[in-house]
Amino acid sequence: MKRLLFALLLVGTATVQVTLLPRLNPLEVGPDLVLGLVLVSSSLGGVAVGMIWAALAGFTLDLLTLEPLGSHGLALLLVAIIGGLARRRLFRSDLVIPMGLVVLATLASHLVAVSLQSALGKGPPFEAVLRVAALTALLNVAVVPLVYGAIVALERLGMRRAPSR
Repeated sequence: MKRLLFALLLVGTATVQVTLLPRLNPLEVGPDLVLGLVLVSSSLGGVAVGMIWAALAGFTLDLLTLEPLGSHGLALLLVAIIGGLARRRLFRSDLVIPMGLVVLATLASHLVAVSLQSALGKGPPFEAVLRVAALTALLNVAVVPLVYGAIVALERLGMRRAPSR
């Protein structure tokens, strides 16, 4: 039941991120809420759990944005690996490590996405992608604590965490 709730949260967040946020946000750049969910879920549940959620989120984002299937998923798989390597230490340490991991995950995700677009012959200029990625990373740093709170609230309903090492 709890996994179903998280799956609905993930799909709902992807839908809001693609459809509503661009219309409501006065800025050209917005936070990547789905990236935050995948990062935090993999830091709490491990790489394997994060990869499952990354695949679901990537598929949903690909369908909503009409991008080639797998493009968002590949970028989010890297995010799941980064979050999974942090394990439960993501929010148990000082703020520098979580902020750094969020920035690293955002930049890695954007790098994978632009590499795939370039391979398909439709990639934007690298400088533009770097600017957007940097701004998105800053917004993600601000949003991920909220995402973490939402996941912890779901865990209190019974979602299991992976054992810490």
